[in-house]
Amino acid sequence: MSMMLINVKSSKYCAICKHWYDPTNAYITPHNPVMNMWKIEKTAKCKCLLRAGGEVSATFFCSKFERKI
Repeated sequence: MSMMLINVKSSKYCAICKHWYDPTNAYITPHNPVMNMWKIEKTAKCKCLLRAGGEVSATFFCSKFERKI
C-alpha cells in the first residue's frame, strides 16, 4: 500500500469527501486525529456520487468538495 499523510482540515482530496463512495472508509486511517493528521491510500479508487462515469482516484480534487471527517 502506498499511503500519504494529510491534514484533513486544509486538504481537499476526494478520499475525505462525503461524495466519494467508500462506505466503510477503508482507504483512510487516523494517524494523529488531535492534530487532524490522517493517512489516505494514494492508489485507491471509488465512485464519486456527483460525477457520471467511472471511478475517481483518492488524490483528485473537485469544486464540490464536502469534508466527511
